[in-house]
Amino acid sequence: MKRMAIALFDLAMSVVARPAKESKKAPNTLHWTKFDKPFEEMTDAERRAAAELLADEILGVIKDEER
Repeated sequence: MKRMAIALFDLAMSVVARPAKESKKAPNTLHWTKFDKPFEEMTDAERRAAAELLADEILGVIKDEER
């Protein structure tokens, strides 16, 4: 009975003490893009250019993460 209790305790400790698996995900990082002025003060052309720049940067980050 004592051996069985010790064996069960050792089994439980091996499960609890098992190191965590490393995540294959890249760490979450924020990417900041600063514009010259707020969107409310931009013209339609400036807003469009800012949105295109932001989209290009987001797609670039996604493409880099795939590698």
